[in-house]
This record gives sequence, structure tokens and C-alpha cells, in this order.
Amino acid sequence: MKSFNCTIEFMNLEKMKKELIIAKLNELPTLPVIYQKLVDTMANRHSTTNDIAKIISTDQVSASKVLRIANSPIFRINWKNY
Repeated sequence: MKSFNCTIEFMNLEKMKKELIIAKLNELPTLPVIYQKLVDTMANRHSTTNDIAKIISTDQVSASKVLRIANSPIFRINWKNY
């Protein structure tokens, strides 16, 4: 009888885990949506860098990629020459 109860509890736990994962996934913005917003904003002649920054700031992955590129040696300024 005890193993039967453990099996039922395990099944309930697995179901709760799946429901929690699905709920959390629904909270995340999908990459294609953010990408499309970026493409549309950059195509707009009247959009500003602030508009682009607002979109990027909504996605942690995109923001970290931009920061990684911005902090790379390619964009480093040699202040000694200025």
C-alpha cells in the first residue's frame, strides 16, 4: 500500500512540475517576437536608439549579447590618444 501512495504522489509531483514549467514558459517573450520588433523598429526612419534600447532591454539574452559586443576590444577607445 505504501508504494502505491508513493507512486501517486510522484505522479502528482511530476504533473505539478510540468504545469509550472508551462506557466513559466508562457511568461517568457519569444525570440521571434523580439527579433521582429527590432527589425521593424530599425526599419522605421523615425525610430531612435532609445526605441531600440527599450526593445533589447525586454530580453535578457539580447541585452547580454549587445553588452558583450559593446564591451569587446573592437569598440574599446584608446583614451590616451584623445
